[in-house]
Amino acid sequence: MASSPQNQGREWCSLLRSTAARKLAKLKPEQYRSSPSLPWYNEGLRFSCQRCGRCCSGPPGIVQCTRAEAQAIAQALKISWDDFLRYVGFAYKGGYFLREVKTSFGFDCILLQRPSDPKNAEAPSGCRVHMARPLQCRTWPFWPEVVYSPTAWRLAGKRCPGIGQGELHPWEEIRTKLAQTPDPWAFPPEELSLGQPLPF
Repeated sequence: MASSPQNQGREWCSLLRSTAARKLAKLKPEQYRSSPSLPWYNEGLRFSCQRCGRCCSGPPGIVQCTRAEAQAIAQALKISWDDFLRYVGFAYKGGYFLREVKTSFGFDCILLQRPSDPKNAEAPSGCRVHMARPLQCRTWPFWPEVVYSPTAWRLAGKRCPGIGQGELHPWEEIRTKLAQTPDPWAFPPEELSLGQPLPF
């Protein structure tokens, strides 16, 4: 039986993060400095967030969070823990994950806001809990599968207008964010990850 598009996206992400891409995060600073072959982004990469919300929508994806991060999201939304688990996220195999909503634009993170006017819905108005967003969101676009190669970086830039623009991030900072980005060690089944627009 063929995998669904959502599962195919998860398998691709898992493959990259579990092989060569993840090695980038495991190199020690002294290994970078002493090695004749620095990472391809050794002169740094430019990125400035445009608050377009595109990293929160599109192909299926997984956003993991710790219990503390999940509780912070619930607090930012001013909802109970029970309501967080009912509407926003869910627990699976010892971890916590945010739900997705299937829209005409792809799969939106449950926390992505879009204008109510259908004419303007293509332009998201941002995350509902931007200041309380999980670490995984904060490290974008310096994820292993995005900085895996110049080609991967350029492809990500076709969707994210902030890639290649603005602030220059040194490779030391990129390496730190790579190491902070959680591995997708568990992939929840689609029936758990798909949700409905928030009722509040």
